[in-house]
Amino acid sequence: MWQVARASKTTQDMERYNILLEGNSNGTLSEEERLELMALRHEMDAFMLCKATVAVLLRWRGHNIQT
Repeated sequence: MWQVARASKTTQDMERYNILLEGNSNGTLSEEERLELMALRHEMDAFMLCKATVAVLLRWRGHNIQT
């Protein structure tokens, strides 16, 4: 569980996500890029949900989780 609690996305993943978000805001994404953004959003949501669940479980077990 600690590995999940301490996990983070790579700089490359975050840069690509931000580029796609910016393109989406500007309305310049291709259909393929829109699909990639949707997949990345789903992946990011699942990642954060998993981290949050693990953090709650660790706190419930009495561990100190620093953010």
